[in-house]
Amino acid sequence: MVAIGGKGQTPELVDGPGWSRPGLHVAAGRYPLSVERHVARMVDHLVPGVTTQTPHGRYYALHGLIAAQADGEDLTVPAAQTLLRRAEVALAAVSFAHHPQALDWLPRAHGVDALARRLHSGTVTMSEAEAPGKNGYVGNSWGFWAPYAGSEVALGILGAGPMPVPGPRLETAALRAGLGGLLELAAEDTLNVDDLAPFGDRLCVCVGGEHPDGAWLANLLCEPGAPAEAGSRSATRRQTIQLLARVVATHPVRYFTATSAMCSLSATS
Repeated sequence: MVAIGGKGQTPELVDGPGWSRPGLHVAAGRYPLSVERHVARMVDHLVPGVTTQTPHGRYYALHGLIAAQADGEDLTVPAAQTLLRRAEVALAAVSFAHHPQALDWLPRAHGVDALARRLHSGTVTMSEAEAPGKNGYVGNSWGFWAPYAGSEVALGILGAGPMPVPGPRLETAALRAGLGGLLELAAEDTLNVDDLAPFGDRLCVCVGGEHPDGAWLANLLCEPGAPAEAGSRSATRRQTIQLLARVVATHPVRYFTATSAMCSLSATS
């Protein structure tokens, strides 16, 4: 709450920002100051290839896997869209089965909130859940690919184009070893939530770092064997990640995305 008013005027108390409607029911983004463009530009400078729009790393691997599968089967654009959406629904369902209660350190998988009624009922009918629109898990025909697409192309996971296609740094074997089970679940007509719990340790969004797809992504982001050319995007990204890793090693960090950013500022000042 702040007091506003000119000289000689009676201060008026304003609860909350005047530029944004109050209430948790407002679903659209609130960017009246247009700071998101500048934040995204700084992120692209310091950690090129990392998106500011989502904290989930495993979708990089999932979209790469879909690109490889679509390329191998020579799928049409509509068929590739359907496969991607069904795989994202499967990932959401497995992640919910693994953690019915939300984690305090990682947001829920994409689409879990939209699928909540089906997930709590115990049954997800894939043809209904994956259909884009208000009754499905997402409105976009490409699911949640959009927030990742630019980063995936920048990292070489995907090639540029209107649909996910394999990029020069895609390693299909690692992706299939880590996430191949999702393709089998995506092919099912119905997913029973109780039956998905055993898949959690392998396919949940929270365990990517423990499996081959996570190791591949970490190596892709950090590029430990790449030459440290001053000013190169890969070297800059690696140095930023090294700084964050040192922060985690030397400071108490409970919520990484919030705490480590503040610690990083203090470490560089």
